Amino acid sequence: MAQKRMFDKTIADSDDFLDMPLTTQALYFHLNIRADDDGFIDNCNSIMRIIGAKEDDFKLLIAKRYLIPFESKVCVVRHWLIHNTIRKDRYNPTIHLDEKRQLIVNEKVYSLKDDEYTGNHLATNWQPSIDKNSIDKISIEESSKELLNIDRSSNIDELDSKCLEVCEILEKEFGRTITPLELEKIKMWEYPVDIIKLAIAEGVTNGVFYIKYIDKVLFNWKKANVRTLEEAKKYIEKFRQGKGDNQNDSSEQNQKLSKWDEVRKRVEEKRKNERG
Repeated sequence: MAQKRMFDKTIADSDDFLDMPLTTQALYFHLNIRADDDGFIDNCNSIMRIIGAKEDDFKLLIAKRYLIPFESKVCVVRHWLIHNTIRKDRYNPTIHLDEKRQLIVNEKVYSLKDDEYTGNHLATNWQPSIDKNSIDKISIEESSKELLNIDRSSNIDELDSKCLEVCEILEKEFGRTITPLELEKIKMWEYPVDIIKLAIAEGVTNGVFYIKYIDKVLFNWKKANVRTLEEAKKYIEKFRQGKGDNQNDSSEQNQKLSKWDEVRKRVEEKRKNERG
């Protein structure tokens, strides 16, 4: 593998990049340095621990479309081919072939084949309201403003309170708007909100930010005849024991669930105001 890495100033000097907190920018540079010759990284958590970066820094890079995550917990630098041109005699192809097959290249920018965005997008519709020196200062109120990318004047009555609440939670955690196709998928979820929130927390805890992943979790629970929140928690515990995972993630999930209770209250108040 080549030992030198380059960075293109068109990316690093863009306002979109420089508007991010310094900790997020530092994480981006470190991930680039440690990526393989195709831009893939499979030890993101270790790199974050080494440099003291936080999960929010990683999530922001995904939301701003500088990284593409995969369900395998591998990620790839979207603008890798803009940053680096490696000589053939020094190039070693990535071992992450399954992930690479999910990508297309457009103007030297990676995109997922089923992604509605392609090309050299340096910004997204999501612009976080954050202090550049601390991503932890994002308040619940700020991060929830104008979350749903939906024409509420025509569609608000079509969304029940459960769907609206779930969309708010997903968009806050994913850092992006829900697409119309994803919305149709969410409408099909039959479980009550408390169980759906646990499925979302399971995905976020595992660093997976895909609607497909949440849908798969709910499908597996339904297949296992999970009907209550307690049964879902027991299913998760049993699953982790089967994998030999002794990490205690329950406290993190409980914190997320309590925070999302505030989202529920805000959704109800918003609907009352719109109807009034």
